[in-house]
Amino acid sequence: MSLFRTRTRPSGARRRTSAVAAAVLAGALAGTLAACSSTSDAKAADGGAALRVGFISNTPNPAGPEGWADAHDELLPALKSAGIGKISWVPFKNGPDLSAAVQGGSIDLATLGDTPALTAKASGIDTYLVNQSAVGQDAWLVGAKGVTSLEDLKGKTIATQVGSYMYRYLVALLQQKGLADDVKITHVYTTNAVASLQSGGIAAYAAPAGQLTGVLTAQGYPVIDKASEDHPDLLGTGATIITKAELAAHPGLPDAWNAARAKAVGEINADPEAFYEFAAKASKTTVDVVKVAQPVSLYPAEPFTDKGLKLLQGTDEFLAENKLSKAVVDISAWRVPSSTATPAG
Repeated sequence: MSLFRTRTRPSGARRRTSAVAAAVLAGALAGTLAACSSTSDAKAADGGAALRVGFISNTPNPAGPEGWADAHDELLPALKSAGIGKISWVPFKNGPDLSAAVQGGSIDLATLGDTPALTAKASGIDTYLVNQSAVGQDAWLVGAKGVTSLEDLKGKTIATQVGSYMYRYLVALLQQKGLADDVKITHVYTTNAVASLQSGGIAAYAAPAGQLTGVLTAQGYPVIDKASEDHPDLLGTGATIITKAELAAHPGLPDAWNAARAKAVGEINADPEAFYEFAAKASKTTVDVVKVAQPVSLYPAEPFTDKGLKLLQGTDEFLAENKLSKAVVDISAWRVPSSTATPAG
């Protein structure tokens, strides 16, 4: 089942893009089920349940506040009151891959971008929203050499990870510039973006700000657009979601998770340089890259903020209006019931 449909091109191209997304999700579901099956029934030595947590990364260790809390032996103790005795971290290349694993039942709790989380919910995947783990995720559109403006993309193929928050940014950007019917979008993982640009297979790539954009700009590829500078309304947010089954089994988990995360956010704000060193090591990159990709200002201590909810609502409405998701999500109803995730005010 495809979680995404796009109006970026006329009907033929739209079907091709949907087919790409469907193939990505189908392959991801098969792979993630196999990858996670070994931990599906695991129990900790003290009898607590194993929590299978999916996150987005090309490395095996989470690099945000949750990863900080885990690395400093603060996360698991905080979750024991909710009946959790072990945490199994499972990395995924992108949000749609992770959504497929949640749908397949091999992940209990996940941190991912707002776009795949919303489209999964709109498609019937039974989750609840625990928090907005990040607010203000930046996306850049980097062109092939010789491509210096959006107008240079007419009639050409550009790429991103279909179904990600960068994808939503790209579709909205093209619409705003009147290029929606003149550009073809194709799916390319961030790990293959450099090769695709070098080969001439694509004319531009929409990427998360950070390591990839640093590599591309260092090699002389031009930045055509930045969401943070040119389109702040198109910034992304992170989402932590929990399955209905996991919430029923451990109703205290969202509160415990949010409390541990808030403590970690306080610590990283108190010593940003220590956090950047930690995140650089976890992501296998440099401190300078982390400061661009993961500034401590990205992480609110509260589960929800006015700014975050406004961005989330805007993304939800855009996805539904443009047939990129099946329906508008009732965000208030999606949020975990009776959680510490209280309305911002």
